Amino acid sequence: MNEIMDNKSRSQKAVEGTCRVISDKIDEIQTAYKAVPDLNRALEDAKWQRDAIYEIPDEEIDNEISTMLESQRNHWVTILGDQALSNLYPATTSAVGINVSGSSKIYSTLENYAKRNPQKDRPKILLLGYQEIQKSQEVVKDVYRKLKAIKQIKPSIGKQVPIGILFEDAMTAIKHAKSGTGSLSTAGNEMRNVLDQFKGTIYYRSLASKGKGSDEDRWKRMANYLAKNGAGSSEHAALVKEFKNYEKLQSDLSELTKRLSETDFDSSDFDSLVTRFLNHFDALLRLIYLDKLS
Repeated sequence: MNEIMDNKSRSQKAVEGTCRVISDKIDEIQTAYKAVPDLNRALEDAKWQRDAIYEIPDEEIDNEISTMLESQRNHWVTILGDQALSNLYPATTSAVGINVSGSSKIYSTLENYAKRNPQKDRPKILLLGYQEIQKSQEVVKDVYRKLKAIKQIKPSIGKQVPIGILFEDAMTAIKHAKSGTGSLSTAGNEMRNVLDQFKGTIYYRSLASKGKGSDEDRWKRMANYLAKNGAGSSEHAALVKEFKNYEKLQSDLSELTKRLSETDFDSSDFDSLVTRFLNHFDALLRLIYLDKLS
């Protein structure tokens, strides 16, 4: 019980620290740089994490969450130190990726808690709140812009559709599914296409597909090559951990595409799936060297 309580208290202390260090510096930095939108996103994410951690029961906050939040806080303390302010902008971009990747884990934990406790309103409100953060920060637009810049693996072979177009198709299918003019399974299949092609691209660019081992081993080899600031960095650690978010997302999308009936699939479940899909790409595209994909 002490260990369980410790994870909760560690998580609360860590995320409060992240909120405080960004809040203390944000006015000074925005005055000096005129605009650093990544800081606003980071602070919104951290505040949401804080509210979610307070809502999730003690026994559901594991060591992975508390360690992740402590690493996140320490990273922000480092990059917002006075000696680091001259090279701030690239650092904040990848630091937000660390936040976003962590939020995916917390979001899934909160979502599971909400499903088991449908009588509670607060978890549902928090889940919707994170979806609003994605809208206000124009995550779809940012992810699309970055994916569109990625070159095809072998454009001269076959008829591979550029991943930017695949993402655009997925967002169109999502829109139709939500409005009732398209099926959820079609939207799920389109999202899975983006997921699969992007993984194939980053594996190919990093030569991760070569050699023996599990898919997780290949993901780690990819992270060693593509992670900003290299192996051993905070970005690298977050990128390695993002494999679990990928694996869960892949499984859930595959399950959705197999459904013969969609009447038992709640619209809030679909909204959450889309939220995790966007978060996965938002995190990856901040944590890797995009120049190595173009």
